[in-house]
Amino acid sequence: MNAWLFTREAVPSRVDPPMFIPFSIFFAYCAGQFWFAYRVRTVLVTRHPEEWLKMSKRFSFSIVPWRFVWCGRHRELGDAVLSRRVVEMRCLTIVAYTSWAAFVIGVFRPY
Repeated sequence: MNAWLFTREAVPSRVDPPMFIPFSIFFAYCAGQFWFAYRVRTVLVTRHPEEWLKMSKRFSFSIVPWRFVWCGRHRELGDAVLSRRVVEMRCLTIVAYTSWAAFVIGVFRPY
């Protein structure tokens, strides 16, 4: 095995230290998405159980909050608390996708 393959000259690093900032934001989103989905689910179960039962019968459990958030069905219920939770979850997702795009652009940028 050639030792030169594992030197820094053979494999240049394309990820600068500032690139870990958008990656860290996206990683925090991945961890936080479960908490935000839990908050949306809790409001649905406690305030709108009939809507929750109707949705959970049609979809698998893991995508119920996501479909509810992105389809805009929260407006039909007229619940201010639920609408606020949905907006928070949408904002978090938009920030996460933007940070992931910044990371990918930073990694694949030309020298």
